[in-house]
Amino acid sequence: MNIKTLLFLTLAVFLPSSFGFAGEPQVPPLKAPVYDGGKVISSSMEKTLNQLLQKLYKSGGSQIAVVTLPSLQEHPIEQVTLKFVETWKLGTAKSDRGVLLLLSIQERKSRIEVGQGNEGLLTDVQSKRILEDIMRPLLSQGRFDDAILLGVASIIRNVDPNFPIENALQGTSSSRPPKKRSSFFVNIIYLLLFLLFLGGGRGGLAGFFLGAALGGGGRGGFGGFSGGGGFSGGGGGFSGGGASGGW
Repeated sequence: MNIKTLLFLTLAVFLPSSFGFAGEPQVPPLKAPVYDGGKVISSSMEKTLNQLLQKLYKSGGSQIAVVTLPSLQEHPIEQVTLKFVETWKLGTAKSDRGVLLLLSIQERKSRIEVGQGNEGLLTDVQSKRILEDIMRPLLSQGRFDDAILLGVASIIRNVDPNFPIENALQGTSSSRPPKKRSSFFVNIIYLLLFLLFLGGGRGGLAGFFLGAALGGGGRGGFGGFSGGGGFSGGGGGFSGGGASGGW
């Protein structure tokens, strides 16, 4: 056996254990808050989310990222999300205030991965409720824009309650809806979160308020702008906090 063959066999054995199992989804470079590998988010909503989450991060808040994938390629969603956060290192080494929201389209699975600095603000139970009570009814209807926007808003209300979501949304589009519509939308988010997290149940009541807030639109959003740069990870740590769901 020559040296080249020996080297190849050595790499074949050890590289998979170092870089993940064969066939595992590849982690792209972190350039913006949203990575829509599953191609389910409209361009306008992707721009909205990028701008909103950039504003949150640049204001000193949490570093929240959204990922959609076409498939988990037969790997557990917990393994895939951990690979993303370990590669991206959302948050900072000092505060560890990162959060990842990931959806896999083929398996119809979702997960919120919470950085160590946010685990006391966004608990496993709260993460589960966001996925199951707020996002699942919309995802089951194929309303990915609405589900992800409400999911992100719910995460922000927990980890950065003083961040002005309404002002941030109103400032992101040259063709935004009238202020009255935006205010109503955000007020419904607050009411929905109050009902769900302070004793409200899931199902009909939540669906009623979601429908009223979103007006039946499935692919719309506050579009018309683009996300900026400067969103690379800052060394945040994760220890498995969060929850998984489906639709």
